[in-house]
Amino acid sequence: MQELYEESIETNWAKALDYVVYAGFLGDPGLIQNPNAPEFLVVAGASTFTTWAKKTPQEILTDVNTALNDTVQNSGYDAQEGMADRCLVPYTQFALLTLPMAIAGAPVAMSTIEYIEKNCVAAHHGIPFKINFLPNDWITGKGSSSTDRAVFYKNSKKSLYLKIPQPMTQAMTVPTTRAGGAYETMFAGCISQIIFKRTQTMVYADGI
Repeated sequence: MQELYEESIETNWAKALDYVVYAGFLGDPGLIQNPNAPEFLVVAGASTFTTWAKKTPQEILTDVNTALNDTVQNSGYDAQEGMADRCLVPYTQFALLTLPMAIAGAPVAMSTIEYIEKNCVAAHHGIPFKINFLPNDWITGKGSSSTDRAVFYKNSKKSLYLKIPQPMTQAMTVPTTRAGGAYETMFAGCISQIIFKRTQTMVYADGI
C-alpha cells in the first residue's frame, strides 16, 4: 500500500509538471499556446489537403523545413542559435510518421520520421532534430480554427526553460485524529511557470 501511495504521488507531480509546461497556469501561456509565438498554416499538398494524413513524406518534409526556416529568419538568420531543434505533434500524426516508407535506391525502407530527421534543413546544419509526440488531449485541435498543431521550438535555456526550485519531497508525517486516527504524510514541491526568453526560436504550424 505504501508503494502504491508513493507512486501515485509521483504520478500527480509529473502531471502537474506537464500541465504547467504545455497548458500554462494562472493566465501564463504554456508551450503549445503562447500568443507571442509566430504561427502559420501549412500549405495544401497535391491532394488539396493540408493534413499530414493526406500528404506524401516529401510534402511533410517541406512543412517541417518551412517551420525551421521561419525560426532562422525570425532569429536574424543565426541557424545555430535560432533554428528550432524539437517538434511536438499530436500522437495521431506521430504514429503516422512511424510508418515505413520506400526510398528509391535504398536497400531498406525507413520510417517517415527517420526520413525527415535525417533530411531536414536542421540536419544539414549539423543540428540534431527530433520529433516527439504529445497526448491528443494536450495538443490536438490547438491550432487555428481548431486544427491540429505542430510545435517547433529550440530546446535551450537561452530560449525557454522551467525552474523547479524545490523538487517534490516528503515534508513531514504527523498523527491525525481524522477518520478514526491515522498518520498523514505531506509532500511539498515548487515549480515555476514556463519562462519564454526568445519566442523567435519557436513557431506553430497549424493544419497538420
